[in-house]
Amino acid sequence: MVHKNIVILANSRRHGAHCIAGKDLSTLKWVRPITSFGKGRIDPDAFSDDDLLRISGDASGHKVLDCVKMGFGLACGINCQPENCYIDGSAWEKYSQFPRDRLSDLIDSDTNCFLGKDDPYNDRIPVADVKTTPLKNSLNLIKLNREKNHVTLDHTQKSDGTYKHKMSFTYDTKHYNRISVTDSYYEKVYQETKIDDSVVFDDFFMTIGVGSDEFSGEFLPIPHHFRLIVGIIPSNDLKEYSLR
Repeated sequence: MVHKNIVILANSRRHGAHCIAGKDLSTLKWVRPITSFGKGRIDPDAFSDDDLLRISGDASGHKVLDCVKMGFGLACGINCQPENCYIDGSAWEKYSQFPRDRLSDLIDSDTNCFLGKDDPYNDRIPVADVKTTPLKNSLNLIKLNREKNHVTLDHTQKSDGTYKHKMSFTYDTKHYNRISVTDSYYEKVYQETKIDDSVVFDDFFMTIGVGSDEFSGEFLPIPHHFRLIVGIIPSNDLKEYSLR
């Protein structure tokens, strides 16, 4: 059993449960905790509400910027997600909040950033490519500005009344088109308040990740992993971006 101090940089929706990720504050390396309670589930790696209530005291889990002491067991990285590591089942302990004005210290260096002009992919990566060349990392933290990076969002209401969100943006001269936003807190805020995107996305940090699911079908004959926007952190502490 190893304890690590993790700053949460992603809490995203995954098959009705949660995917959590952050950086180890002692090494600044990414860690994606994997639940040890999921045997027999459709998605055994994701955290259910009951899991999070049990280990964090909150069914929604810790929020981005929370600094949390976590216990880990064996590493369980896979080709598309090398950062995965099983938790040991012990309670998580929030001990502080990471300062927004230091978030730039956590941005991934050019050598670790998979986005930008040399990136051959857009919103998806062929599974065959990942099997041939496993990813060095599947998570990146970047900073964007709505005007400078040409950030736009599309919101489509589904039959159950909830919304799906897609973001397009430019980063290091490369344009990324309609990447799904799965940040669970943003989804809740938008569902309840229909917050003006120009407020949240004027200047912000964003965690983008690679999902482990393999998708294929009539319009996607070759299996792919999709990129997802799993964490959204406004540069300023916005009162509009809160749930009461």
